[in-house]
Amino acid sequence: TKFSRPIAIRYPRGAACLALEEYEQPIALGKGEVLIEENGIALVAVGSMVNTAMHVHDALKEAGIASTVINMRFVTPLDEELLLQLSDNHSVVVTMEENVQAGGFGEKIAAFYQEKGMQIRQMFVALPNAFLEHGEVSILKEKVQLTPEAITERIQNFVQC
Repeated sequence: TKFSRPIAIRYPRGAACLALEEYEQPIALGKGEVLIEENGIALVAVGSMVNTAMHVHDALKEAGIASTVINMRFVTPLDEELLLQLSDNHSVVVTMEENVQAGGFGEKIAAFYQEKGMQIRQMFVALPNAFLEHGEVSILKEKVQLTPEAITERIQNFVQC
């Protein structure tokens, strides 16, 4: 496929997750894919956090909390149609990224909803805006609370407020 503008593809550090192949839909520029569709909470993930979102979904389900899992695939352009659909039947949108929150994917989605005049309850799952030393990815994720267990607990606390 030819594109009329520059594009960038981010590859994960380490190995890419292939566990989601059963959900794989054809890739269309700027379109996300719905992996699991339920009402309640929308887990909107990008990159390596999609696999984490699947684990969070399972943990939330065990706790009796329904959640949709979205693989956004693209940070730019945003799938605005999908984001608008989510606002219809989800009380909370949780954005999940392995990037700093400041100026990141989650804030871009918050700005989109604000521009549309929509009051969407949103929770950000992202890296802190601080220096992170190099190390094993799993250890670093644990340190900054990006494990499925830590995220699930944060979501449960957030929805109880």
